[in-house]
Amino acid sequence: MNKFLFKTCIFLFIWTFSIIAFSYLIRKNNNFESSQNLKIEKFKQFIKEHDKINIVIGSSLSRQSINPKVLGENWFTFSNPSQNIYQSYKFLEYFSDSVMIDTILVVVSPFDFSDQNPLISGLKELNYMFKEDTLLVDNFYNLLKLNAQEKLEYFFLDYKKMVSLLKKRNQPATQPIISNQGHRIFAWEPVNLDKRFNHNLDDIKSSFPLHFYYSSVDTNLNFYFYDIFINHIKKNTEYSIFVLSPKSKYYTYNQEKYYGKQNLNIKNYFKRQNLLFLDFEEVFKTEGQYFRDNVHLSSLGIKKFSIILKDRLRQTK
Repeated sequence: MNKFLFKTCIFLFIWTFSIIAFSYLIRKNNNFESSQNLKIEKFKQFIKEHDKINIVIGSSLSRQSINPKVLGENWFTFSNPSQNIYQSYKFLEYFSDSVMIDTILVVVSPFDFSDQNPLISGLKELNYMFKEDTLLVDNFYNLLKLNAQEKLEYFFLDYKKMVSLLKKRNQPATQPIISNQGHRIFAWEPVNLDKRFNHNLDDIKSSFPLHFYYSSVDTNLNFYFYDIFINHIKKNTEYSIFVLSPKSKYYTYNQEKYYGKQNLNIKNYFKRQNLLFLDFEEVFKTEGQYFRDNVHLSSLGIKKFSIILKDRLRQTK
């Protein structure tokens, strides 16, 4: 009993400190608004102008792979870095009475099947934005089971970034530019991955590698959050499509132990659900000019893949 109380006290201390630090970091000045807030405001306006819409949803894998403008004028994207499938569900649920969704296209992120999902997600702001229960509350007991090092790795996963942000708080913030269809307008310059990794393949570990997405994903997968999401969209949308976005040829380098069975189980999951699943992971595998890093596309890659996706969607209906 004493041991449990001790662990609980440690958790509450770390939790309180993290909330204070996070609140400090996301506090905005009068001239700056977060990308998520801007997208929600754009979405509210978008649904006023369309009786029925199509939507792309997902994490940064979605944000940096699909431009909704290429797909058509009635497409909108709500995709943010580290956005997990439960947060996508909460977004759709929040607006379920406000708009009819014809087609929803989901870019699949492996971390959505993690037993630690959504602890891995860095987009906690969405939980507060919709004033809903946070996933940490739902997973309070699971979080208590983590040891002290694992707690620190979760709460301070991006501690270097946090320190950097703290140092830059007095510098002018750059207002993100969001299109009327929710797309982040930014010049994502290509990176020559062949040149970068030619003499230092170990550097792959610093470039959003596959093991980051799969190391916390058990072989049996955790379907709990995806089941919630799919049950919702089956009741509220006419069509749903799930895709794996393009990855570089270095994505699987020396990571087969994390990738093979989990990847197959993910595909089998959508097959059992009788849902359309499209795998584009190898479409640009050897074409480095289309990549910003191992898993995110450059602006050229986004344009190219959006055209490929549009043509494929025409074949599915």
